[in-house]
Amino acid sequence: MVAVRSTGLALDCIIGRLSAQDDPICFFPDGYLMGLLEVANERFAANSRRIQRFWDLLKVTEKGREDKGKAKGGDWEDAVIRRERKRAEGLKKSQEMRQSMAGKEEG
Repeated sequence: MVAVRSTGLALDCIIGRLSAQDDPICFFPDGYLMGLLEVANERFAANSRRIQRFWDLLKVTEKGREDKGKAKGGDWEDAVIRRERKRAEGLKKSQEMRQSMAGKEEG
């Protein structure tokens, strides 16, 4: 699982508040709000392009992993699965060595 966070194209601006009677109070004229809306829409579009670029690069990276695994004569192996396989192989080898040493001591 991966979390990617970026604040490069964030936009924070207080544009109003609620009065004591829950009436909305806007701090700026409509023209300023329209300008903020344009900036926000531009940033949403830029963020969408960045997200798409991220996904495209992620796909290329994953394809490279698959190709690398196939080049070695097999499919790509998950790190957790590989660690468990290596652990089992090491335990088996250790047990074989102990049995071999025990046979030499008896003989």
